[in-house]
Amino acid sequence: NGETLDVTLTDAASNTSAPAEATADDTTAPLAPTDLDVSDNGTTLTGKGEPGTTVSVEDAEGNIIGSGLVDEEGNFTVTLSPAQATGGILAVTLTDAANNTSDAADVTAPIIDDSDSDSDSDSDSDSDSDSDSDSDSDSDSDS
Repeated sequence: NGETLDVTLTDAASNTSAPAEATADDTTAPLAPTDLDVSDNGTTLTGKGEPGTTVSVEDAEGNIIGSGLVDEEGNFTVTLSPAQATGGILAVTLTDAANNTSDAADVTAPIIDDSDSDSDSDSDSDSDSDSDSDSDSDSDSDS
């Protein structure tokens, strides 16, 4: 797994060669990321993983929607684009320098309820206490 080894040969007469250096291939994938959390607005993902690995985030359709690096303390923050706010399952993997990829860890994106059904920026609330949709700007108690 990337370790440096000193290799020697010994013949039948017990003569040993000078050591030669060899580097073993890294064949071990990182562990899956942990402590995954999608922000309330669905724009960032935070988590923990093996320092120096690359984080990849895929949506339910397999599209890569974010990537980043795990810092030296084992933390990462990835920007998600587009923002994930429909409750979808995201798959998060880590890949090391030898191109070994971890198992995926799943996290669920939040569901953001935007109950304002029109295209303007107001909240469309009815300010009076009756069941109709008007504001009843008069001062009496009728509806």
